[in-house]
Amino acid sequence: MTKRSIYGMCVLLLCATVACKKSDGLDDEDVREPQLHFVGFKYKDSFKVKDRNAVLVVGDSLVELSPDKVSEATTLDVSGNTVYVGGYQQVDANRRNLAYWENGTVHFLGTAANGNEATAIHAADGKLYVAGTIYQANLPYQRLWVDGEQKVNSGALAFSGIRDIAVWKGKYYLAGQFAQAASLWEDQTMYTIHNGPSEASYILTRSEDEILSLGYGNVDRNSDKVVVWNWRDVIFSHPLGIRVRNILGCIDGSDYYYVINGVNADGWSVVRVYKNEQMLYDITDGKELDAEAIQFHQGKLYILGNFTTNTRSTPVLWIDGVPQDIFNEKDGIYLNDMLIK
Repeated sequence: MTKRSIYGMCVLLLCATVACKKSDGLDDEDVREPQLHFVGFKYKDSFKVKDRNAVLVVGDSLVELSPDKVSEATTLDVSGNTVYVGGYQQVDANRRNLAYWENGTVHFLGTAANGNEATAIHAADGKLYVAGTIYQANLPYQRLWVDGEQKVNSGALAFSGIRDIAVWKGKYYLAGQFAQAASLWEDQTMYTIHNGPSEASYILTRSEDEILSLGYGNVDRNSDKVVVWNWRDVIFSHPLGIRVRNILGCIDGSDYYYVINGVNADGWSVVRVYKNEQMLYDITDGKELDAEAIQFHQGKLYILGNFTTNTRSTPVLWIDGVPQDIFNEKDGIYLNDMLIK
């Protein structure tokens, strides 16, 4: 770890510690300033090339996780003073390790192969859950490790992956896609919860009888719909009138918030934000944009995305629809995920 990385990690731990303290004489969580965490990668000439390095951003501090290795950070979680980041680290031109960083220390899971990466990470009840895709004989397998022990072995079909993890009383639940169909894992058992082109990308557990997943399902060749499932039952559905590449969502009480990366009838990319059946705003702004994460926190809706022009990217955070740049185009940063605590 470089001096810059060590300094950044010290700042990171300080931020995490401060975030856990209450204001003097106040116990209300709402009085605390939110701590914003982002992960992604740093690049030199183009965000499209493989020459990149994993980064973690906390507030104004940038931590280079593997500055001397080709790497990328794709997902994160925070538990107390510990920040967990999932992604990959390159071994050579044709192989990479599925990796996770624990407060900056890298760990590897599975055997190195081309295409391996972590797709979700979650810390709960003193255990660490890491999901990802690893390749064997050029075929993708979905994996889940709990404290380093492999628990799930699904595969090996295209259009498959674990997108999110939730835990309820020691039992884990996974949302994702298998063979292009929305799927739910309850421990090691996988269930198809929607037919046709579909995907579950977010999961929330509230009780043994309330396992909520959010994602999308196909309507026809020209349009898709957002779908919320409780277990395998559809409890909410809203047609969007366009095709979507993916939907990112979160649930607050009885409200469903989601952002769609889609394509309209004219073939143009659109990024739209919804609450239940209401479209709140279109944040595309006539530019190339990919939304990467969404979170509802203390009454505000946060959306993370990257504007791109040719080879450069500009990470942007929308707070209730108002954009603010996180980095400038010249900084060479692309962000994949965020967490607000």
